[in-house]
Parts: sequence; C-alpha cells; structure tokens
Amino acid sequence: MSKQDWLEYFEAVNGRSATEEEIAQALAAGEFVEAEQVSAEQASSEASPASSSFEQPQNFQQPFA
Repeated sequence: MSKQDWLEYFEAVNGRSATEEEIAQALAAGEFVEAEQVSAEQASSEASPASSSFEQPQNFQQPFA
C-alpha cells in the first residue's frame, strides 16, 4: 500500500488526518511503503513478468464422463 492510500484509509476510518507520529509508526510497522519503494517494486515485477506463477500455462486433463 502506498503512503497516500494509507493516509486516505486512515482519514476514512478515523475521521481525521494522521499525526506525524502515527505516520511514522505505520511506516515502521510496514503498513505502507514510501513512494520510492513502491516504484522500485513495480519496476522489478514488470521486468520479469514470466516469473509470476499465475501466468504459467496449466496442463489440466478433462475428467472422463
């Protein structure tokens, strides 16, 4: 989750903006990542799309009736 997404979620749930301390605690707890980390993770996943197990062809045999 990006920092902006987390901030929007926090405001929706709590009805107020997060304090700097709450933002720091959420970052330390891994509730969101900074923008630089998000873009680096996206770049690495886009660079090797074949590594995703969801994109691998599956060889299923149809059951006999």
